Amino acid sequence: MENNNTIIHKEQSPSWANVISSRVKPPDAKKNIEKFIPVSLFKMTFGSEPKQRKIACLGETSLKLGLSTRDFEQNIKDFVENILIQFGEIQTCFEIDIRRKILFLKFINKIDLEKAKNKKITYKEKKIELFETTEYSEEFKSITIPSYSGLSVWEVAQKAYDELSKVGEVLDITALK
Repeated sequence: MENNNTIIHKEQSPSWANVISSRVKPPDAKKNIEKFIPVSLFKMTFGSEPKQRKIACLGETSLKLGLSTRDFEQNIKDFVENILIQFGEIQTCFEIDIRRKILFLKFINKIDLEKAKNKKITYKEKKIELFETTEYSEEFKSITIPSYSGLSVWEVAQKAYDELSKVGEVLDITALK
């Protein structure tokens, strides 16, 4: 006859003190944001083109345009130089918002601004879209909706549009692809 005196211990999750003292690194939960690009859902969801977007900035003037540098931040110096060269004789100065990945261009007068708007700007054969700017104000709001598992992006876009259109005009709904 065998005597089984084995004690079974249930494994417990480590306490914060034990984790910190053992210096175990938590898994890196950061996603590679560089591989995602913003895509407008407005046309696919509602069948109409998004309204002309504006980029919010500090010190907005009617002589300022903005453009995204998100796809080109690896070589930002070359990108900015290439863009400025394409304006030719149009006088402009620029500022870069690194955090939001936006290049702002300020023009000397309305004539130069209109000439710049009509230029076809490209970088490495990709068309660059220029946006008008608006000052941060109560008029425009940019709302970020976190992702949830189980909900499709289409359901979220439709519900967001339904709710937000009750309180104001929805210019666009964008998701990362």
